[in-house]
Amino acid sequence: CIRESMGGESRHADEMRDLLRSFEWLSLATALVLGTVIVLAAPFIATTWLQAENMSDGHVVAAIMLIGIYVAVQWPSLLYSACFVGLRYQSVLSAINMAYSLIQIGTIILVMTYWFADIRVFLAIQILTTLAMNLVMRHRLARLMPKSTRPPRFDPALLRNVKRFAGGTFLIGITSSV
Repeated sequence: CIRESMGGESRHADEMRDLLRSFEWLSLATALVLGTVIVLAAPFIATTWLQAENMSDGHVVAAIMLIGIYVAVQWPSLLYSACFVGLRYQSVLSAINMAYSLIQIGTIILVMTYWFADIRVFLAIQILTTLAMNLVMRHRLARLMPKSTRPPRFDPALLRNVKRFAGGTFLIGITSSV
């Protein structure tokens, strides 16, 4: 996502929006695979890797499943964050991250202090606030990108043009998640 302004518009607006849409689909597919693998592996992880003494196996499995969902929900934010940086709107990204961090922390403190302190509640709040943050990031990013003459579409040719860069970025993301 590179901004090439020409009087507030970009001569490559269609291509930029298509590239973002293409990466969104790739990102969502990756998120779905990662989340599914973690959710399906939760019973194995809970019973063989972890030794939770103060939680039942069912609670541990549920927590790991929620972690898988959180990884899936959080994954697209990496793409959106990279686009804000590429478009040189780090200040907007910082404001969004700060606002949602405050909302997330405030909600966790209130709910877990006055309602129910449980790891599953903590993770559910993380999932919901991260999902909301992604929606805000996506909406704000769409408004900051140059105007296009048509709706964005998935274009595999654009992904092939940036496959080396995208592959390296993908490996960094996977490594960070693991």
